[in-house]
Amino acid sequence: MSNVVIRPSSFFFPLRTNAEAFNSAAGYTALTNRIKQAILLYDDLLFEAGLYTGFVTEGGYFDNWHPPTQLSLAMLNNLRASHKPSGGEAALFVQAVDSTDAPMPLIQGEALLRYHSEFHTLLSAFELNDCSFIHMQPFGLTDYGKEEAKELRKELTKVGHNALLDTHERLKSLFIKQLSQDLVICSDLEMPFSMASFYAPLLKGCAGIHCAPGFTAFQVAVPDVSHLCFEEILRLREQDCAVELRKKLFELEERVALAMSQGEVNEVERIVRLQQAFIDELIREIRANKSSKARSIINLMLDFILSFAPSFGPLGVGFLTSAAKEYGKITTEQRSWKTALLQLNKSAL
Repeated sequence: MSNVVIRPSSFFFPLRTNAEAFNSAAGYTALTNRIKQAILLYDDLLFEAGLYTGFVTEGGYFDNWHPPTQLSLAMLNNLRASHKPSGGEAALFVQAVDSTDAPMPLIQGEALLRYHSEFHTLLSAFELNDCSFIHMQPFGLTDYGKEEAKELRKELTKVGHNALLDTHERLKSLFIKQLSQDLVICSDLEMPFSMASFYAPLLKGCAGIHCAPGFTAFQVAVPDVSHLCFEEILRLREQDCAVELRKKLFELEERVALAMSQGEVNEVERIVRLQQAFIDELIREIRANKSSKARSIINLMLDFILSFAPSFGPLGVGFLTSAAKEYGKITTEQRSWKTALLQLNKSAL
């Protein structure tokens, strides 16, 4: 009986576990690169609508979600321009209903961290709003979902004590709250989702948590997509070769996962095996070509592999992609996954 793998066709970008990306240029670039990858890997992308804000001080933290009905692009752009990721005074004031007394500070102090995350301005800035495969939707937790998140927070708090040793206690508490809520939402959606990498230690050992399909193989094949604009990504998405590349990347991940099905999965070993599988696939494809130029390329590649074994870093993949670029000059397979690979790497080579 063969193993049947159901490939998810949708990918989700929640607000809370992506909030850190909006606090730095590097984080924002990483997020936009992930969106570019997802555009090529999945049929549909779902973004959480609304605005997520929050702050952390020595005395506590507060976070809140604002529905899209309360927002406008002009307001969001103004808020973005004045946003400070940390520093300065932050406070939460409370006042009793019908009270004439002045509001009292419940939390007050210097901001260790602030959040201001929303996808509305991002999608608008890159003109992605009108893409038929991109969707925005607000999400809230039902009473049952809130209880699930509460129980999950308890479990993650136990893990977080050791997993986030160097993290301030208030920050740790907020991270755990963010992750538990997004995990419940994503569980209901039954979709893979994007999150900042620093949540990973909290998930180590959690049953049923896996890397989102396609991304690791994509990064092995195309280490950097920052040189490609969204217009180029969208144009490539419409081509048959992009569909073939997606199939190939999922296929390689499945092949490696099957080979590593026994024992604990080591992420470094997984990447090395994916690199090897990708290189083997390129070699097989080039060997299939009968031209003398293709045979010369394969000999160069084999010499390089033997000198670089047993580990393949970005240099190895870059070299092989350069060889594949030469191969691309002698092939006319417009539907081939290699055609998409060459288009994705051409500007970086």
